[in-house]
Amino acid sequence: MIEDGHYASDNVATRLSEVASLWKELLEATAQKGTQLHEANQQLQFENNAEDLQRWLEEVEWQVTSEDYGRGLADVQNRLRKHGLLESAVAARQDQVDTLTDLAAYFEETGHPDAGDIRERQESLVSRYEALKEPLATRKKKLIDLLRLQQICRDTEDEEAWIQETEPSAASTYLGKDLIASKNLLNRHQVILEDIASHDPRIRVITERGNKMVEE
Repeated sequence: MIEDGHYASDNVATRLSEVASLWKELLEATAQKGTQLHEANQQLQFENNAEDLQRWLEEVEWQVTSEDYGRGLADVQNRLRKHGLLESAVAARQDQVDTLTDLAAYFEETGHPDAGDIRERQESLVSRYEALKEPLATRKKKLIDLLRLQQICRDTEDEEAWIQETEPSAASTYLGKDLIASKNLLNRHQVILEDIASHDPRIRVITERGNKMVEE
């Protein structure tokens, strides 16, 4: 019986040791699996973000370097409005760029085997993103300058049309055949003088704006 008791005790101890060993292996395997899954998820997140950012960059790079600035005042105004939306879209992508940078740093810190390639791709995308700033500013300035020019052209055309319409009456030598006709012409002349007075500030502003553009 004593011998049987020792045997049973040893057997239990052995089984407990085996269970403890298996439990330890399970915990280690689970932890390793969790780490692997986390890294795989992080890498997948990086790849998805990188692919999305790359496609977006290709589209935006084409837009900011476009030589199409529109034709006519309304068209240029529409281009400038769209450019403002593009600037907002570029600024909104900063979070995505920062996420890629953080992920690249994470892979380097954890010693990921692809850390070098990941960092290289991240730096390339960040470089392209940063490179958008200069052409964005250049295109905006050109659109603003063109808008000012188109505005001056339209205002000038309006004033020229008014002058051409008014000049025949102002330059007419006909003074009327009788008192009533003469009074009507005088009233008409007074209206022309009032119109000239109202148009004078506009012409001054257009002239000043035009001279300023020439000086720039």
